[in-house]
Amino acid sequence: MQIRDERNQSFVNVRAIIVIRDAELNMRCFDCLSPEEQNEVEEIWKPNESFLGKKAHQIFDKIKESILSSLNLYKRRESKEWKYHWERAKFSNGLDGKWKDVIQIKESLSVVDKTIEVLKRKISGSRRRPKIDDHFELTLPAVTKNEMGWYRCVKHTEKTIHVASMYYVDVISNISSRLVFYSGENESKKIENGMQRTFKEFQLHSRGVPTEWSACSRCGPKGGETRRKIKCIVSPIDGVEIHEFANSRLSYMQIFGEIPCRSSLIPNKLRSELWKIEDVEEIAKCHVPCRNASMQTTRIIEEKNEFGRKAVADVLPRGEYRLNERLPPLRKAVQRNTIRAIEKDPYVLSCGLGEEGVQWKLNEIYISSTILALVYPDNRIFINAEHQLIIKYLTMDDDNTFYSCHTAEGEVIRTFSLTVNQNKQQREIIAYVNFGIRFGAFVLILIMVLSVVLNTSVQSEIYRRAASIQKFQQTQRNR
Repeated sequence: MQIRDERNQSFVNVRAIIVIRDAELNMRCFDCLSPEEQNEVEEIWKPNESFLGKKAHQIFDKIKESILSSLNLYKRRESKEWKYHWERAKFSNGLDGKWKDVIQIKESLSVVDKTIEVLKRKISGSRRRPKIDDHFELTLPAVTKNEMGWYRCVKHTEKTIHVASMYYVDVISNISSRLVFYSGENESKKIENGMQRTFKEFQLHSRGVPTEWSACSRCGPKGGETRRKIKCIVSPIDGVEIHEFANSRLSYMQIFGEIPCRSSLIPNKLRSELWKIEDVEEIAKCHVPCRNASMQTTRIIEEKNEFGRKAVADVLPRGEYRLNERLPPLRKAVQRNTIRAIEKDPYVLSCGLGEEGVQWKLNEIYISSTILALVYPDNRIFINAEHQLIIKYLTMDDDNTFYSCHTAEGEVIRTFSLTVNQNKQQREIIAYVNFGIRFGAFVLILIMVLSVVLNTSVQSEIYRRAASIQKFQQTQRNR
């Protein structure tokens, strides 16, 4: 929901979101940036993997900026306008918790300080640390219960605090989604209607809301998949305005407008009814051309002339771009992950491409939702609408598997080498059973040996007694 900030004459985006444990979470600071603004944020903010390369083009950027400014096409903002940072307030601190920086950011914008910051993060090597991407998105690589709380992207000035966006983050352990293959809007409407509940006492109702279809997972003639989620949300019933919650126990609805059905903000009386509603992952087939193929051909740029007719303005050979055109991003280094997990544990593999198309491969073989549904009818492994590979629980069959995620064009982004160990409790049970079997065998052998020894002793005693009696009787007869 957008809240009007009257002092700063702007809107603040406030959202309540739910994340699966161990998944990657990406939170935007700015909802919509022009290509020029994207360049500014990349230069102002921390260095990323392509930072040093971008600095090499700084002279060209200044020339470009001066030309565009002289033509009144674009005016560069002051660097201080982009000095935002991320803050967090933990649940453990209560409602009066203080906001603290998620990542310590130095005020200096010098190249030396930025380079040192990059080297420190590279040397630390911690993949679970929060990081900030090119356009100031906050990324939490693997969320746990410790990451639950409030997050906000802010800019502090002398007298005011400018809030660009704010998030309320819940982390859940159980995966409450089911997979459905798209068969038309009528079926989707039935799914949405199945999530409807009305709670007149609280003036709330639940409903199913579909997200936008994702980008196609694979380009080219073979086609790919597009995904969306029908998620359950809670909002005021029809006829009830947001401001009517001002003095009630649900006053926070004024901030969010709507909240997920499995959020911790849901009143306790409603949780038993709402938490059992599953979100639905819808899958559909798609076909899109590859961008690389179009970039490898000569481009013809058309513009309207003085008579209002289309005319050829420029012909660009492969690999060339216009002055005011945003260059494609540099290819990032491949992240290679080695995972040691325990049998029966759930796991979530994230690619970190955001809204772009993602394709997954298992041992270098392309896998789709259709293939996974055939191999795992119980949906033990599936791909959700956020392009995350969800493993509900691991088995020993998953040991020594190699997963990789790629862009729609096939460029590898991340790899995951998975090693699965037996469950510790299961190993203990097996050890106890083996010990019991060995101890039982030892006792059985001991009993058998003792029985043989005792039986031999008894038979010997009987023989000696009989011999003694016979000898005594013979002696009596001889007298």
